[in-house]
Amino acid sequence: MRTVEGRARLAISIGAVAVFAWGFGPLLVRGIDASAPTIVFWRLWMATPVMVCAAYFTGGRVSLPLLKIVFVPGMLFGVSMIVGFTSYQQTSIANATLIGALQPVLMLFIGPMLFGDRRSGRQILLAAIALAGISTVVLGAKQSSGASLRGDVLALINLGLWTAYFVRIKQVRNQGVHAGALIAGVFCVAAVVVSPWVLLTSDDLGAIHGSDWLLVVAMVLVAG
Repeated sequence: MRTVEGRARLAISIGAVAVFAWGFGPLLVRGIDASAPTIVFWRLWMATPVMVCAAYFTGGRVSLPLLKIVFVPGMLFGVSMIVGFTSYQQTSIANATLIGALQPVLMLFIGPMLFGDRRSGRQILLAAIALAGISTVVLGAKQSSGASLRGDVLALINLGLWTAYFVRIKQVRNQGVHAGALIAGVFCVAAVVVSPWVLLTSDDLGAIHGSDWLLVVAMVLVAG
């Protein structure tokens, strides 16, 4: 029992660190003077070798069978990044991040159905309060704050994609796939999936320079 509780505490702690790190992502995206496709392209291709090295360092291996297993979550991850980064640039950071913050609320209701997770009345109450608060901020935002309906809709779409990614990645992880290899495979697939779209829609692949590169690196090593 102590071992189970200890692992649960460790998982929650790691999750908290991850969420804190992800919180810097939208700010870094807004700080880069380039289009969303360009940022996604360089962010993924710079992060992929880092993730592959991390996988090998922790005992994982990237192989063709692994890439087949992670193709769906990798595709969802890549498309989510495209939609999410675009929303960061087309609505206020507050709206984009608050809408994305509803993902745990969705998982609170999806988790018990798919994974047998338990939920309490207290969790449901807190989720309802969070939903009410986020709705108040998003619906009350004015255009002068940088908010836009198009950007908010993109953030909602990204919420669905990110939730689908979380569900699928947990299903794959539950099969016993090495965590480091899993994430490395996801990045490999995502980089390949988004590249054709970037090459077709972006006309500023060479627009990143100077301090922009530092922000991309920060996205790879901090928010990533």
